[in-house]
Amino acid sequence: RVMKRLGLIGSQTATSPIVYWQTIHQEARLQLGENNTADLLLHCANTARLRDSLQKKDWPCLTDCLVEAGRGLMLAGADCLVICGSALNPAGKDVRRVLGVPLIDLAHAMSFKVQDYRYRRIAVLGIRTEREHQMWREKFAASAILVPTPDDRRWLLERIDAVQQSGHDDHIACKIEAQRIVSTLRKAGAQAIILADHTLAHWIKPDESLLPLFDAEEVHAWIAALWALESDRCQPAPPCVLP
Repeated sequence: RVMKRLGLIGSQTATSPIVYWQTIHQEARLQLGENNTADLLLHCANTARLRDSLQKKDWPCLTDCLVEAGRGLMLAGADCLVICGSALNPAGKDVRRVLGVPLIDLAHAMSFKVQDYRYRRIAVLGIRTEREHQMWREKFAASAILVPTPDDRRWLLERIDAVQQSGHDDHIACKIEAQRIVSTLRKAGAQAIILADHTLAHWIKPDESLLPLFDAEEVHAWIAALWALESDRCQPAPPCVLP
């Protein structure tokens, strides 16, 4: 059984590609046997450049960076591209259009994962830009997308950045505040929580959450692995590749 080769484009954080790498390899071992590994290529695009483009909302520069990375991966033999992390995925359509290659979309993958639950109100935590928010609204058109208040959203992003830059956090205090935010969203009618940034999993865990919890990066990586493995668990195949 041959696994298709995935080309991963590293995100605006240094840790996000690790989540993808581990999740995809885990699924490959599960389906192919413990002695097997996934067929992966990884291009870690310059983190500072990506973060600067996001902060300035310089979408052409961001797209150019991702296209450059994607082109290199395709020349190296990647069958499909995966842009790691929610913040960069709004540029996926442009990357797909320029390169003309399959690209597995994060929000589409997430909607495929939760479609059977028929949630009407879903809260997404860790959104950085309006463009990213729009991506989630488009992919979950049948559901209302809830986000934290501006103050709570600012607090979450500040804590995410602090952990990513220093590797440390005030775990107990952050955990309490994050759970308060989840509780507020639950009272507002949210039926499930999506973590748009894996860093939030430091403080919001499935066995402790007041609501069903989905880690978008883990789900994205898992769906990509199923696509690459041509698994029957991911039918119709491929469900999450941008046309």
